[in-house]
Amino acid sequence: MYVDNRMITQPLITMDYIETNHQGEIQFEGLSEPTPFFPRPMEQMFREPLSDHMAHFYVSDHLLNSMLYHAYQDNRLAMKIDESNLPKEMKSFVSTQCPSKKHQTFVCVGYLIPEIGRLYPDSTTSFAILPHGLPYVMFNRDGMAVEIKNRILTYATPDDNPKNRSQILVFSINGQADITFAPTNESLNARFNLNRFNVRLHRSAVRGIDETSIARLSPLSKTFIAPRLSAAVEKAARFPMQDTIKFVNPVIKNYDGFIGLSTDFHLEKAKIQDIVRKSIEF
Repeated sequence: MYVDNRMITQPLITMDYIETNHQGEIQFEGLSEPTPFFPRPMEQMFREPLSDHMAHFYVSDHLLNSMLYHAYQDNRLAMKIDESNLPKEMKSFVSTQCPSKKHQTFVCVGYLIPEIGRLYPDSTTSFAILPHGLPYVMFNRDGMAVEIKNRILTYATPDDNPKNRSQILVFSINGQADITFAPTNESLNARFNLNRFNVRLHRSAVRGIDETSIARLSPLSKTFIAPRLSAAVEKAARFPMQDTIKFVNPVIKNYDGFIGLSTDFHLEKAKIQDIVRKSIEF
């Protein structure tokens, strides 16, 4: 994966400032297909006065949407959830019976949907998550909104016969979340809020399971899914080039279609001199 950061116009150089415009697309190595859509115009920045910061960076939501498009086209968004890749505190969730010899908890698939526990006792479930539509990210005045649509294939495997796997459910989840940003001098922090998480049944091999049964999985969005997504998002993204440049008092401003980062900065003199010296020697 790489960022196509080529300049798309000649840089504008004046006595007061330098302005550059870049492609801003994320693509994957070996894929030559161009992104078939374009970013929304970033005209709002010209309608509002700039602050007195030394530098202003503007990033379109096209950057993330181009990455999601190419990942979707290359089947990179599919994932599998089973006992082997769950953290220790969540392994009990995929059991069809609880408490059991393996897990001494009362939260599992078999508890939430008893019909599965009765038909597939002493078994372990697994989930294949397939995107059912192109994910979309949208920057707005409040931060960033994310829409996801996934189809979930659910399997049950007897604990004493791992080769005898059966597909038992096919359902979909539609979700929407908001992400807000808060910069520090060294990183860009984020806060995640899951607003909607809907579950819909498509096919079932288990008698007695209907839309109401699948709806019992919805509370898991708050118990399991939302906290883990929140923890992943809230891991601060460190600003680049911190060995050569330090941001001072950065400020985030949200627009429709893009975000702006305004900041002061100071250069690490010794590091810059070392880079210049090495380039001259080369």
